[in-house]
Amino acid sequence: MWNDVETTQDFLNFSVIAKTVAELIAESGEKPISIGVSGSWGAGKSSMVKMIGEALKLKDDGKDDKEKNYVFLEFNAWLYQGYDDARAALLQAVSDKLLEESKKVFGH
Repeated sequence: MWNDVETTQDFLNFSVIAKTVAELIAESGEKPISIGVSGSWGAGKSSMVKMIGEALKLKDDGKDDKEKNYVFLEFNAWLYQGYDDARAALLQAVSDKLLEESKKVFGH
C-alpha cells in the first residue's frame, strides 16, 4: 500500500477551491457551517484540508493570539480502530487544542 502524504503545495490545482472554502468559512461569521470533502483514495482530500487550513491562517496573519479568529486542528481518524476509539481520540484532541490555544491567549 502507498503512503498517504498530504501537502500544502498545490500539485493538484486546488488553491482556488481552498481559498473559496476559506472565504465561505470567513463569511459564515459565527453561524455554523459544514463542509464536506469527498473523493477516492489519493484524490487529494487531506491535501485540500491542509490547504484550507493554510488559507485560514493567512487570514489571521499579523494578528496577535487574542485577535485570531481560527483554530485549525488536524485529526486523522484512520489511526483508530473503531468508532468509540476515534470519537474519544477526537474529543481529546479538541480539548487539548483548546487548552493549548487558551494558554496562548490567557497565558496560563
